[in-house]
Amino acid sequence: VQHGTPGTGTATYQYNANGNNAVTIPITAAKLHNADGSFTETANARAGLIIPYADGKWEIPSCEHQWNDGVITTEPGCVTDGVKTYTCTICKRIYLNENATGETTLADLPEAAPLGHNLTLVPAKPATCTEDGYEAYYVCTRCQELFVDENATMVLPQPKPIPAEGHDFGEDWQSDGEKHWHA
Repeated sequence: VQHGTPGTGTATYQYNANGNNAVTIPITAAKLHNADGSFTETANARAGLIIPYADGKWEIPSCEHQWNDGVITTEPGCVTDGVKTYTCTICKRIYLNENATGETTLADLPEAAPLGHNLTLVPAKPATCTEDGYEAYYVCTRCQELFVDENATMVLPQPKPIPAEGHDFGEDWQSDGEKHWHA
């Protein structure tokens, strides 16, 4: 009796007929011996695949790929790259497109072009007598970073403040019957 799910387990267990003394057998990819002394590797064959033997040679049939809709494996950012891959639902191979070219692994995925910043102008807010204002700046609607200019050449840690002007009292006096003040 053997237990294990094809393709997902790392070991199978064999029990003898006299009891339950389990023997652990590691699951490894088979090397099929061909008549000419060469071997056919099965490491990339999917679980449950029937491998035919003809004319002295084991032949792993090619997969008639059925692609998923593609998965964004890395979201692109404004200045960072993103990646979209396609996986065959049968053989589980990963490709960079649905035409089965550019076979890859997750570790070797190439980068896709960054999106670039999407800048919006934030108009200047003038200072008043009692409240600070700030100079105009640009904000990226994707990453929320602030920039000095519309080309995103210089990052701005925070809007540049314009200090409150304070009151400017003149020399003339005014009054309203109860109070009087400098105007």
